[in-house]
Amino acid sequence: MSATIEQRLKSVEMELAALKARFLEPQPWLSPSTKKDPLSIFGAAKDDPLFDEAVRLGKEWRASQTYEKEIEARGGAGY
Repeated sequence: MSATIEQRLKSVEMELAALKARFLEPQPWLSPSTKKDPLSIFGAAKDDPLFDEAVRLGKEWRASQTYEKEIEARGGAGY
């Protein structure tokens, strides 16, 4: 390891600054105005691949839930 402590520290500080900029920046959907106007966050998840994946997984889970599974979970008793 030929990097000096000062060089390594500078590198770590730069990475920390990048992380802070990414994760500590204000998020518009968390602003106080959201409480007054819930529609102000409309479209916040547009083109977000994580949101799309969450929707897909939710649909998949709901499709896997059947009346038979519910009866089985209740010990065989229907409604």
